[in-house]
Amino acid sequence: MKRYFPNADSLLDIGCGTGAVLSEISKEFKQMRLFGADAYSSALKYASGRIPTCEFAQMDAYRLPFVDEFKIVGAFDVLEHLDDDRNALMGLYKATQKGGGIILTVPHHKWLWSSTDDRAGHKRRYTRKELYNKVNAAGFNIKYMTSFITLLLPFMLLSRLNKKKINFKKYNNETFNFR
Repeated sequence: MKRYFPNADSLLDIGCGTGAVLSEISKEFKQMRLFGADAYSSALKYASGRIPTCEFAQMDAYRLPFVDEFKIVGAFDVLEHLDDDRNALMGLYKATQKGGGIILTVPHHKWLWSSTDDRAGHKRRYTRKELYNKVNAAGFNIKYMTSFITLLLPFMLLSRLNKKKINFKKYNNETFNFR
């Protein structure tokens, strides 16, 4: 955030849950106006106790009431739960001020799909290209995109291989086939 949004004075966290991410942001950016939104009132109640200086509201990611209001809009492990991630991204764009942007985290590598994704209620895992295209189509100009839990990738792969056989040819970007 400091590198790409050095003058940011406001942040909206869509799907803030119990406020774990907002809590850490509030410690580092003490002067920033923080707003947390979630579909679940019980999560918001817990979050408001955790970060008393933050504003909270129960709302649907598809129907954000904000227009040009926040320098940063975050959706941390949210998009993969939504049926219509494209529509949600357009709402994030609408809520973001000119010169601002979004910070997203999503599960990567479709070939890592497992029962953990099913239990978590995921609708999808993303390829880099797929996420790039969806974010770009919503109106954003992407400045930086990276994977950030790469050290765990070999362990995740081993875990999946132990549970099932993965046919990598089935996935667009992969060329390996384990049988």
